[in-house]
Amino acid sequence: MSYGAFDTGTPDSIPCEALIVQAKLSFGGSGHSHAGIGGVSGRVTDDAGQGVADVAVSLDDASIALTKADGSFEFSDLEWGRHSARLDPNRIPADYTGAAQERVVYVSAQEAGHADFLLTRLCRISGQVYVESDTTHQREGLPGVVIELSDGSRTTTDSEGRYSFSGMMPGRYSVAAPSGGSQADGAAPIPPTSWSFRLKPGEKVSGANFGFLRRERPVIFGQLGPS
Repeated sequence: MSYGAFDTGTPDSIPCEALIVQAKLSFGGSGHSHAGIGGVSGRVTDDAGQGVADVAVSLDDASIALTKADGSFEFSDLEWGRHSARLDPNRIPADYTGAAQERVVYVSAQEAGHADFLLTRLCRISGQVYVESDTTHQREGLPGVVIELSDGSRTTTDSEGRYSFSGMMPGRYSVAAPSGGSQADGAAPIPPTSWSFRLKPGEKVSGANFGFLRRERPVIFGQLGPS
């Protein structure tokens, strides 16, 4: 604002003090002001530095933007000032996890807001429980066998004897050989009877199998003599 004297331009007039308000066009020439327009952008990456697509980013708990193939996202037409960006935990891809993350950003005429997020790749262990004949060496999957992970998690083998633990954080795990099922009665376990792993981010281990060996009795055909 600026203040000045107002002159009517006629000799007989008496100068009077008047208030002259000079408003910038960016705030509206009518004297009514409104906030400036800016944006917020950022990127969602994993622990290997790769962009993660289709992650939902929420701004001010009102607007949602999905990340592109390179993990980037953008919000536009935002008022200047403070904004809050966060990941929607219910819309993170199943192979990733991210703790509750919030980024406070400020948008002004001089600078756009920027917010980056980091996700961790989850791990997986899978295998099969089977029984094998010592004569034919044919394998038969054992369904319904309960498998327990070292963290206390449990799962059950499917109709083909296969199991898996997914959505695991990186770290150390072990899987112990089960006692078997009714189909493995009388069969001896085939080493190894346990597996231990130190899983790196995103590592997927397959082939953690547990086998049982069933010894088949040979069939002896005798020669029948006259009675």
